[in-house]
Amino acid sequence: MKYYQAELLVVALGIILLCVYAKWLKIILALLLSFIIIIALLKKRKMRKGMSIMSKVNSQKVYDFLTKIPVGKVVTYGDIAEYLGNKNLAQTVGNILHNNPDKEKYPCYKVVRYNGKLAKNYAFGGAEKQKELLEKEHVNVENNHVDLNVYRWRFQND
Repeated sequence: MKYYQAELLVVALGIILLCVYAKWLKIILALLLSFIIIIALLKKRKMRKGMSIMSKVNSQKVYDFLTKIPVGKVVTYGDIAEYLGNKNLAQTVGNILHNNPDKEKYPCYKVVRYNGKLAKNYAFGGAEKQKELLEKEHVNVENNHVDLNVYRWRFQND
């Protein structure tokens, strides 16, 4: 039994005992408190799970990948995740890029969403700044969208 399951079991047993020995008002308060505790535990579990996924992904591999993207080309978060070996890590890649330590060395502005849309939360100035940087590389951006058929770069595994 995992730690959080044991905590949930204790909460459930507490609810049962309160229901047997308490009046209705106490029962309602106990249920409300129990739900708050359960939600907090589930959020804590989800946060731990997300952190463990990010720790498994080598952030430096993501940053190094950015340096390989040619001038005038873009990739998607999913492309980078696929390069890492798991296309389901696109959101994790986004979290890593949002913490880019050096925007000059690691050009994260070259990463767009799966459909070619710019990142509305681009860490270094939003979608407008991302658009400006891409257009400097002659990438055509219309309505905050890049045509992936034209500008997408497909990496070749060595």
